[in-house]
Amino acid sequence: MNKLTHIYIAFIFTLLVTPAYSNAQLGKLGKSKLTRSNAFESERTIHTRLVLSNSSQIDIYTPESLTSLSVKIEKEVKDLYSKFNESFSGIPKFTTAIHILDEKEFFELTDAPEWTNALYYDGKILIPVSNKTLEEKGAVLRTVKHEFSHSLINALTNGNCPGWLDEGLAQWTEGSEIKELKQVLKTWIGTNKLISFKLLQNGFTGLKTDTVAPAYAQSLYASKLLIKIAGKEKIEKYFRNLRNKTSNPFERSFGFEEEQFAKLLEDSLKQKFL
Repeated sequence: MNKLTHIYIAFIFTLLVTPAYSNAQLGKLGKSKLTRSNAFESERTIHTRLVLSNSSQIDIYTPESLTSLSVKIEKEVKDLYSKFNESFSGIPKFTTAIHILDEKEFFELTDAPEWTNALYYDGKILIPVSNKTLEEKGAVLRTVKHEFSHSLINALTNGNCPGWLDEGLAQWTEGSEIKELKQVLKTWIGTNKLISFKLLQNGFTGLKTDTVAPAYAQSLYASKLLIKIAGKEKIEKYFRNLRNKTSNPFERSFGFEEEQFAKLLEDSLKQKFL
């Protein structure tokens, strides 16, 4: 196992892997359990409903013993919605449910791989917690930020956002950059070409193992570069064009093709890391 793979396991499996499963991708996951509206609710669950300024409803379910965590999640959701609304206004109405589950219950209900630290399916954000993860509530809240970002981007683009921008902006909203990111990308750029945007259009579930960590890192840097050179107003326009299924949305929004942006990104990363 090479150094990059070790970084991949520590970085992606522990911190970032939050799979979004479609019906076709669920595989052995318990579909019948996941689709039941009350599958993740019990008498020991606290339910809070937030109604945002655009009338979107966010349902938060937490174990009775984690009232303080529930309050913090509410704050993160409100703050992130405000940040997105300031940056990319005009968020359409949507609904999302956030379920904080006991780790054992999470894996029994979902049959998800043991390394999974969150799962998004059919408008539900499912996050397992244990005594160990609760010692670092900041990590749980970071996961909430990441996953709720996907809900917001999904609403802004009607589910049409390219995978690289979706994942990049979700990481951007988390706040401080994870320190392993630079090393992951530096190692990759030193011996490989930029990962094709076409390969990253539909998410990262089909990527080879040693490509996943660099794909996340590249997506973050690509998103930050796009914000820098194009500005949030043009990204908002891009979201609107994606939502309306406008032809050639990237070029119409930014004034250059995605391939041209890929070249700018490659030059920027080489200058930064080589």
